[in-house]
Amino acid sequence: MPTVTVIVPVRNRSGVIVRCLDSVAAQTHAAVRLIVVDNGSTDDSRSVVADWLEAHASRFLEARLLDEPRAGANAARNCGLRTVTSGYVAFFDSDDEMSPDFLAAMLSALRRSAGARWVLARTRMIFPDGTAQVRHGVPHPTVVRHLLSAQVSTQSFVAEAALLHEVGGWDETLTCWQDYELGFRLLRHAPQPAWCEQVF
Repeated sequence: MPTVTVIVPVRNRSGVIVRCLDSVAAQTHAAVRLIVVDNGSTDDSRSVVADWLEAHASRFLEARLLDEPRAGANAARNCGLRTVTSGYVAFFDSDDEMSPDFLAAMLSALRRSAGARWVLARTRMIFPDGTAQVRHGVPHPTVVRHLLSAQVSTQSFVAEAALLHEVGGWDETLTCWQDYELGFRLLRHAPQPAWCEQVF
């Protein structure tokens, strides 16, 4: 069973981070490592995460809380990426929630696509009133059109750890559209990603 590491940066998100982490713990895929990177929180996010990790450590192959003092989610993501020992990596933000079968479905799509080193899927944006909108609705096999017409969002892909290292990780000079930019670098190095038909 392939192992995947989920990396979550957090800064001043004590009110939402537990829902995110609960959704990672609820994954049907068993072989999961979790890395949460505190990015200089001034609220109680760090202690909330530390308590949660202690209570849920048995669910994961490994669960760690790291600190990245350099400002920016990209610096925090790269901090986590540098410590990864698993074959695959998924990035989530502290206000995201994973569908229970997200990792299992994404890894299954990768296994079905010979030679693929990363996998994309469509995701839903959930609004405060409970309504949802599907993002990035470009069907396979037009992955290039997917990138050109929308963007790779942080939570819409799973990639080989080695591939992420090859492309240099996240660009820490960017403060927006960093996931879009990373998607183009991933496509340049691995031009045949898998596509998961499921919408999350």
